[in-house]
Amino acid sequence: MIRSITFILLLSVCFNVAFAGKKDKKIMTGIRLSSLNSGYHSSSDSWQQFLSCWLKKQDELSSDFNFIKLNNVPDEDKIPANHIEQWKYVAVAIPKSLSDFYRAYFSLGGEFLSISDKEEVGIYSPDEVLHLRDFDPELLASYQLFPIESEDEQYYRYGIAQDGSDGRYSYVKEAIVLGKYGYSSYELILMYPSSRTEDGEVEVAILSHAYEYRTPSFAEMMRQLSMLFLSDPELLPPYSQQVLKGTCADIIKPKDAWWE
Repeated sequence: MIRSITFILLLSVCFNVAFAGKKDKKIMTGIRLSSLNSGYHSSSDSWQQFLSCWLKKQDELSSDFNFIKLNNVPDEDKIPANHIEQWKYVAVAIPKSLSDFYRAYFSLGGEFLSISDKEEVGIYSPDEVLHLRDFDPELLASYQLFPIESEDEQYYRYGIAQDGSDGRYSYVKEAIVLGKYGYSSYELILMYPSSRTEDGEVEVAILSHAYEYRTPSFAEMMRQLSMLFLSDPELLPPYSQQVLKGTCADIIKPKDAWWE
């Protein structure tokens, strides 16, 4: 009997080790996003809860470094928004996680950053979103001087396994500017329409000096940014899934995240 139990336990350990190895391999071997699922399964209602949680924590911190802002609109004058599926100046379909965010943010009376404002932080209105080449051609030109084109094995790593020095100029030159997370002109939030997940989400990146951090979806980037703005603004992402656990980010957490 004892030998049988021991054998079963050994099988269980072997299975768990094999699964962990398979998971690590999936993270580390550069599998293209197009064959992976982002895990996004939230709704605009979930986004409202997430943003409300963020706003509450933000108020508690009494910080001037606020990413989420609301217009001074009475609750009775707020109008529920419809899903936004297309930008005004960019002919690319908006992925579901971003569309859900827009709908929730409009419904809450969210304040968007003006596209002419390159010094503050926030999200640009879908009516003003531009390609990087139109938003800041000089910044794009600087990337062209020393173009990086990382191989799949290095590029397709996410979460804490990612190396911020990797990137792809071929993606950057087609990038869409969604907003700014820092006061420097280059601290942008970009979406790479050339890099999509199996379930239709689009890779999102934040840029810093000699650094790029990417996520498989807009939702995951906002989870990361919530941690940045509500904890230590000096410590840039990535934050592990374990660190995000128990925070506002849990409200829109991905299903079966394959990155750590």
